[in-house]
Amino acid sequence: MNFSLLAAFVFWILSYFQSSSTFAPNLLFQLLKEFTFIMSDEKPKTYTLKEISEHSSNDSVWVLINNGVYDVSKFLEEHPGGPEVLMDWAGKEATEAFEDVGHSSDARELMKNYKIGELCEEDQKSKAKVNGTSSCIFMKILIPISVVLTAIVIFKAYSHFKK
Repeated sequence: MNFSLLAAFVFWILSYFQSSSTFAPNLLFQLLKEFTFIMSDEKPKTYTLKEISEHSSNDSVWVLINNGVYDVSKFLEEHPGGPEVLMDWAGKEATEAFEDVGHSSDARELMKNYKIGELCEEDQKSKAKVNGTSSCIFMKILIPISVVLTAIVIFKAYSHFKK
């Protein structure tokens, strides 16, 4: 264990509470939890897409956001958008839906309490290949078509105004 890091952490905590007029036990708990994880040599638990997909019932709701696996079962009734929103994405990749809503920094902090692990590397790579393939199609087909169409419109406009 690196004691200089521990001392810096304790100093930071004490200075935070001296400058803060309110005591935040949840913040302290979260910081201690993160610090404990940083100090340990443990790697986060990893899950496959198949394992995540098995957690799509009211009893067990997992979502995948930015390759992080979150068990939001206990958060269903507290979710501001209602439990239906989370159930729509139960057992699925929810990054795009999460980002589209524009969650606050408080919501992002709250997420940390529900994180149970990460998507396994194999599935991260296969997910990246799928995402790369769709962008590759876009680059190879749609961009050249749009360039040709733009050139035609410019040529037609030039011909029309030249007369």
